[in-house]
Amino acid sequence: MRAEHERGRQLLARMLAALERFDRHSLGGAARQLIEHLRQHIAKEDEILFPLARQRLDAPATAELQRAFDAMARDLDAAAHARCLTLVDELEVEAAS
Repeated sequence: MRAEHERGRQLLARMLAALERFDRHSLGGAARQLIEHLRQHIAKEDEILFPLARQRLDAPATAELQRAFDAMARDLDAAAHARCLTLVDELEVEAAS
């Protein structure tokens, strides 16, 4: 699963690089690959990983894990939002040039 997470990050980086270059063909290809990768990965999590975790984790461990995921999601959302704003600003400057 860790290797799959790394693969997802690589595909996302390819998408962002293509977006920054205004390369629609590369962006579309990377997006299609990422979509398929995520579909398969999420299915594994939903069908195998999460049921296994529910069987093995007690209520306190589950609550702690939920708190950690919530904190991580807040941090990622803020970072992703900031990155998107920066990218929009850069694209506006390029378009104006």
